[in-house]
Amino acid sequence: MKQKAEPTLTSDEALRMAYGPNVLLDVTGGFIDIDEMPSRLVNRPLDKLRWQEVIVRQRADYLEMVKTHFVPTPDAVQIAYALQKLIRAGYIERNPFLACKRARRRAIAQIKPDELRTAPWFSSFARAMVISGITGLGKSLMVARPLELYKKTHVHGPSVEGGWEQQLQLVHLSVQMSGDTSRLGFLDNILQAIDSATGDTNYYEMYGGPKSRMTTEKLMVKIGQILSQLYCGVLVIDEIQLRNFSGDQDLVLLFFLRLLNFGIPIVLIGNPNGFDRFTESAQDTRRLYSGGDFELWPAFDENDEAWKIYVKGKLEFALLPLGFPVDERTIKEFYRCTGGVPDYFDKLWAAIQEKSLRSRSTSIPFDDINLVYESAKMNKYRNTIEGLVKRDLNRLAVTKDIDVTRFADWWGMELSSPSPSTTQASAPSEAAPKATSEKKGRGAKDKLPKPRASRSRQADVMYRRRQQRAAQAQQAALEQKEAATGPAARANANRSALTAGAEQLVKPKSANKPHS
Repeated sequence: MKQKAEPTLTSDEALRMAYGPNVLLDVTGGFIDIDEMPSRLVNRPLDKLRWQEVIVRQRADYLEMVKTHFVPTPDAVQIAYALQKLIRAGYIERNPFLACKRARRRAIAQIKPDELRTAPWFSSFARAMVISGITGLGKSLMVARPLELYKKTHVHGPSVEGGWEQQLQLVHLSVQMSGDTSRLGFLDNILQAIDSATGDTNYYEMYGGPKSRMTTEKLMVKIGQILSQLYCGVLVIDEIQLRNFSGDQDLVLLFFLRLLNFGIPIVLIGNPNGFDRFTESAQDTRRLYSGGDFELWPAFDENDEAWKIYVKGKLEFALLPLGFPVDERTIKEFYRCTGGVPDYFDKLWAAIQEKSLRSRSTSIPFDDINLVYESAKMNKYRNTIEGLVKRDLNRLAVTKDIDVTRFADWWGMELSSPSPSTTQASAPSEAAPKATSEKKGRGAKDKLPKPRASRSRQADVMYRRRQQRAAQAQQAALEQKEAATGPAARANANRSALTAGAEQLVKPKSANKPHS
């Protein structure tokens, strides 16, 4: 029997044969297979430099490059692949050479600015994806790096099929939520980012800024129309925090949904707490997570397979020879001194190399890992690191962007029902070790274990969150008084107040025995 030949037709070729050319898709390049993605993502900035010939102490100029030395971990590869699908699907859906797609684009342009809430909805939506996790996990970099594989803008020449003499295509745009939680500030950020990317537009002067007469809702419609006219491939919105939704959350979510309905794919990046209220609406959840839901975590423990890949890859960024092998002992030591948080690793590894460069060492000694970790350079991170390594919820409770209830669930720790003043963490149950072993080397799509479904459990979680936020509010109040207090008095006041707040939230475990 004759063996069937392997398929050789590319996706772009098949689309062209079925629907004709798609100049928007052509700009993105060909489809990148997931097996090819790691080699496309890897970035080794030192390879472009003759750094070995540079005077040893002057190599300190390159230490900041450790941040852009990109290691394609399983999480990073999955996110890059999902981002590619997001962009390509959006351009396939908006092929400008199809009459029905041009008609929809004209209909978007004709929506009146005051119709954010009342304008009819189109039948299809673009995809969106959410990337969440605590500070320091490299969320933003995992999006920024794959976007570097694409042009940011492209100018198309005259096209009868497209209906233009010249068309500017904005392939990707990245903005941050406003630091002052202002919705107008956030919208101004988008207008400024568009002007910066295109280089020849002045949308901020036309519609934004302090002189703008447009209301928030009208400006939201106008921005959606601008992004539609520019064929924006994806809008990345970073720094999603709980405080961003202190006002009219429904209005912000409506804006996101309108962008998706206009055909603009979205990536939302931020702290898990910032997305808590997204799940209150089934429609919001379905639309905003349609392209992927990636909840990132620090390394689960020193044996986490993804952590091993990260450490081995990052240690290739070395401005002096290593005085130690990259083995299990080294990986475990870096876990102990970073808590499995990539940003802490980058800071520690840069400081270790700087110490060796300044002392004109011929190699980097193993003992410097702990010496630098115990130095002043890592002081501000040590409490969080030790909380992660030792799984000490008391330490983590005073960190503003860490929700200890999530970590308790993730680590398999049982939390008893709250009393008027305390919430006690118990040792993991016997089933927990099995669950944790399954999490080692997990991919980005692995989800946080769901808490128990009972109402008492849900009430318990909400109580602990209120307790934690109360402790954090107390810390914020103390920080406001810093200017009026001396360093010694301030340190003592902070220490006692934060300790008291943490003790109310979670008591130290009295017995590390698994439940029967």
